[in-house]
Amino acid sequence: MCWELSGCTPVVTEDLKPTEQEPRLVTLLAIRTLNSQGRKSVPGDHETACLGGPSRIGISSGFLDSTAMNPIIGITSRQPVIKTSGGELEAHVVNRVYTEAVIRCGGTPVLLSPVAPEEAPRLLDRVDGLVLSGGGDIEPSFYGGKLHDDMYSIDPVRDEFEFALVRAAQQQRKPTLAICRGLQVLNVALGGTLIEDIPSEIGSTDHAVHGPDVVDCHQTVQIEPDTLVAAAIGATEACVNSIHHQAVRQVAPSMRAAGWTSDGVIEVLDPEDHTWPLLAVQWHPEYLAVNDDEASLALFTSLVAEASAVAEVR
Repeated sequence: MCWELSGCTPVVTEDLKPTEQEPRLVTLLAIRTLNSQGRKSVPGDHETACLGGPSRIGISSGFLDSTAMNPIIGITSRQPVIKTSGGELEAHVVNRVYTEAVIRCGGTPVLLSPVAPEEAPRLLDRVDGLVLSGGGDIEPSFYGGKLHDDMYSIDPVRDEFEFALVRAAQQQRKPTLAICRGLQVLNVALGGTLIEDIPSEIGSTDHAVHGPDVVDCHQTVQIEPDTLVAAAIGATEACVNSIHHQAVRQVAPSMRAAGWTSDGVIEVLDPEDHTWPLLAVQWHPEYLAVNDDEASLALFTSLVAEASAVAEVR
């Protein structure tokens, strides 16, 4: 089995019997795993700085006592096929760069695997903030689009679950950070549409960086000043990493386009109602945070700060 631990990489413990799966053991396994992977920070042992401010990573104390935990940030997951002792099986996973960015900025990350859409609001009630993570393309029939040869990893179950999360987050005014696919999910869930493939429609190939270069910025985004993203990063221009072949076409009624690259591709959405603390970006700040990019860390800092306010009254 794999336990989705708050504040660490999931630890595979397939050989444990049910009676042996105790939190204390899982915590020790997590710390041991992180040490073996060369992590600079071990839960409960060190502090890390997010934009110069110390953020305590406390799994050994907070994991067993929910009142001592930092705000809980739910992160949506994808479902690849992985090799296990039982053969090739589907799994729910989140790239580690997401969890590390949340931890670094003072949050406690948990993985959200799809449930029935009608259960999404109740699930969202259990977390203080939400990260709509990146991943594969959205089923085009959900926005009146057409299949394209370059579409990949389409997962309608994930789509419908995340649409429900978006609508619940809007209703609950839940602090939300929508990243890449997450911005597209947001737009489609609220009535917008997508460009099925940027290179074939617009002709631009500037949004297709992959491999080691994803942790570096290569494209400039101009951001409207009166937006939540501009307020969070303290700037109206950002150097970003574009890793997407789709983009917003028609903006959802409750959103507005608020940031663009030089080729006209929408890179930021902003809610018309700023009482919803929503940050929606088409790039990948979780990768840029690896290189201490201040604007990227500021997005996660803002999310965690808003989530902290939710946690205080929950």
